[in-house]
Formats: sequence, C-alpha cells, structure tokens
Amino acid sequence: MAAEEGQLVREAADEGGRAGEDAVVAMRSARGRKRKQGWQSVGSEEMLASENLRQAAQRWLKQHHILHETLQRSSDAGVRTLLAKCGECQSCTRQWCFRQSGSELRVERVGECTEGDKRVDRIRQLQNVRNSPMGGVAHYSLACIGELREFLDKPPPGVQLVEDMLELGPGCVRIPFSYPDVDEVLRASGLTKVLMDFTFQTNREGLLLGAVGPVGLHVDAKCGVTMRFIPTFFMLCTAEDSAAQQALMRRYVEHVRSMGIVPTDCFLDCSCYQGVAALCEEQDLGLKLHRCLQHVKTNVKTEASRKDSTTGAPRLGRKELLPNIIDWIEFSASLPPGAEFSAFWTSILDRMKSSASETDFAEPAMARYLEEHILQSPGLFDAPWMSGYGTTPLGYTTYAPNSIEVSHRVLKGLMGKTCGRQSVPQCLYEVCDSVGTRLEEGFYNGLVDAVQNASRSKTMDALRQWIWSDLDVVMVGTWMLCGNGYGLIWTLAWLAHGCSAAMDMV
Repeated sequence: MAAEEGQLVREAADEGGRAGEDAVVAMRSARGRKRKQGWQSVGSEEMLASENLRQAAQRWLKQHHILHETLQRSSDAGVRTLLAKCGECQSCTRQWCFRQSGSELRVERVGECTEGDKRVDRIRQLQNVRNSPMGGVAHYSLACIGELREFLDKPPPGVQLVEDMLELGPGCVRIPFSYPDVDEVLRASGLTKVLMDFTFQTNREGLLLGAVGPVGLHVDAKCGVTMRFIPTFFMLCTAEDSAAQQALMRRYVEHVRSMGIVPTDCFLDCSCYQGVAALCEEQDLGLKLHRCLQHVKTNVKTEASRKDSTTGAPRLGRKELLPNIIDWIEFSASLPPGAEFSAFWTSILDRMKSSASETDFAEPAMARYLEEHILQSPGLFDAPWMSGYGTTPLGYTTYAPNSIEVSHRVLKGLMGKTCGRQSVPQCLYEVCDSVGTRLEEGFYNGLVDAVQNASRSKTMDALRQWIWSDLDVVMVGTWMLCGNGYGLIWTLAWLAHGCSAAMDMV
C-alpha cells in the first residue's frame, strides 16, 4: 500500500503546475505520513552556491521582512525541510516551509496571520515578567541602511528622534530617540539623580541599546525604600564608546536643565563612568559621579586572574584571598569618607605589598591594581563606590545602577521570544511602547528625590556625631593595632554604623 501511494505522489508531481503541488497535499507520502492540509506554494528561487538550506531560508525571510521564531527541522515525503513560525503575533497559525530541490529553494505557506493580535497585552505581561537566558543570537551585518532611513524619515507615533544627534552610516550608527510623554513625569517629579547604562541582545543587527534618565525613591509600606529608574532618552549604537556615552548624557542634561531641573548626582557602571568623567572634565556639568559597587566587585574578580603587565604572572597568586578582598570592598563601602576609610585601606595595602611578617599577604601586583583602578588617592584614600554617610544622597546607595538593570530585564521580557531577533525599526517601536505602558500603569508616579531628615533632638545629634567621629577613630586605631583581630572590631564597626543609621530615622 505504501509503495502504491508513493507512486501516486510521483505521478501527481510529474503532472506539473499548481494542480500537481495541490494534489500532493492531500496524499500520503512514501513513509505513510499525511501532510498538513492547506499548504500553498509561495514561490521558488535559485540558492547561492555557498548556501545551505538553513542559510537560504534565513536570507529569504530577511528579504521579505518576516519576523519569525527559530527555524525547526522537519521532513516531507522523506525530504528534509525547515519550518518557520510567525514570531510577530501571540496566537498565530501562519508557518513557512522551506525545501531544497536541486539548486532551488522552494517556499510554501500555511495558516492565517491574526492581524488584531499584533500588539502584546503588556500590562498583563508586567505582572509576571521573567527574562529567560537566551542562546546564541545571530548578529547580522548592518545591511539594512536603506530600510532604516525610510523608517526614520516617518517614525510611528510615540517615537521621537533626536535629529541633530542622528548618525547613520556603514561604519557608525547612532540613533537617539525618546518617548515624549515622559516629560510630564520629569517636570512633576523634579528628580536630580541620574542613571545611564547600555545593554545588548535587543535587535538582530547587534546594535547596543543605551538609556539615560532620572532615578527616584519609591517608598512602600511593605518593601521600604527602593530605587526606580525612568528611561528618558535611548540610543541604538554600534558600540558603547565614550562618544555615544557623552552624547547621550549631554543631551539629557541639556533637556532637563531646560525644564529648570539641575542634575546633581550620577550613578554609572565602570564603562560609563570613564566616558562621563571625561565629559565632566571638558564641561562643568556639576555632577557628582558614583561608581556601581556591584560592577566594582565583578571587575576585581575578573582582573584578579589576569596577568600583571609588569610581572607576567596572575595578579593574585593566592586565590583564597579573593573572597576576603571582596568582603573588604563591600564592608568599606559603608564607611564614612576621610580618615577611617583611608586608614582601613592603607593597612590592607601595606600588608598586601609586604612579606616581612607571617600575617602579611605578599600580593604586590594585586595591591597595585586596587590602588590604581579601584581606589583614588589624591591624599587620603577615597573611592566613588562608597555609600557611607555623606557620600551619597540619603536613601541612595552605589547599588543604584541595579535599578536600570532591572529596567533592561523588564524591557527584554516584554519583547518576549523575539528579543534579539527583531529588526531595528521594531526595536525602536517596542522600547517606546514599553515605556508608554509603564506610564499608563502609573509605575513612575510618586517618586521622591531624597529621603528627608526627620527632626532630632540636640542630644540625639550629639550622640550621632560622637558615633561617627570619636568612636570611629578609636575603632580604626584599634583595628590597625590588632592586626588579625577582625571579628570583634568589625562587629563594633557594624554596630556603630547601625546605630547611626537608626538615628537617621529618629
């Protein structure tokens, strides 16, 4: 029976034309499997000599601007095929089938596209956003300049381009844009703290997505005080270089100053910190720069295993010391600036450079790295990643950039499975649409610029001053004399700072 049905398939196919192809749909294959009803021929074209079936299918889908899910293997009548499901709609039955016949690529289609389901219900998605780790995303070369220019000439409603900063060429792409309705929230909140960061895997061309905007404090009875980021300006660019960082920050500062808002503090990761610091040297922006503590710890872990440029050996020879260095960084971030912080790190670095005593660490290369890249020493040691009293505005810490990381994760979660495989124009639209959704939800409403100091009595002020001055000096001096007596002294330090933090709430 299978042989007879296979003969019928071949005879129907030999009759040629559309009728022969439609007849194949209703018959069984040589393996006895029935094909899905309703497949229609879309066309055929010559494959390139260097292409395989998957590459030819991807090229065809890209040429026809079809957003699709990952190509899946299949077979038909014993012939290998590839299936591509529509990736633009939530509940869509449309699929494309690709097969190779000699040097030809044959394309078939089935199912209907649900036109009314183009936009995902984003408010419902926000309730349970989880951004699953993505596999390898293909980074195509930027061969869509013409398509992009056409889109940018007539952007859709809700996407506002910054024309004077736009760069579009084969060697450098910078597309700054914004969602204009955010301005109402900016004026109402008057937030003066700023965040900026770049992320990747948001479009199939491999362009990075940068965002800058204010960060404010959200006070909740259950969760306490948390930081929330309001993305104001975005930029899609080929690289996270200083030019892109400075252009984005300069645009934001000019924009909010035109509203009468003067930015005071800026929280950045290590890469953005260098670019914005160079900008502040050229122009007096009046910003106090803070470096992300989480990125500092990550940098130290990475650099500890790299080879030192002077010795050629790994910077940190004793790997068991790395957790202690991370602990020292995290602990000292809560210390007040000045003598205490400087004395703490002076003692540590002296012991890392020396090998005279059994309690010394003998790690001069790592000490040199910490001194040159993690700490600042114009006199006393200082660091831009400190969160002690007086180093950051009340209510903020140098973990503030985590709020922009959360914003990036939510954005990618809203894009769903197509994140990283969508076109640049669609990425522009999806980003602005996501911001608009959060505005409608009221997510950015009610943010405050700083935690206000409550009234305190003179007695409480005097006690607090003593904790931060005299007691701190005693603790640091004792710690330096005790050498290895970390436990007791550090407990006292945490107790003192805990008392001081509690007094801020009185």
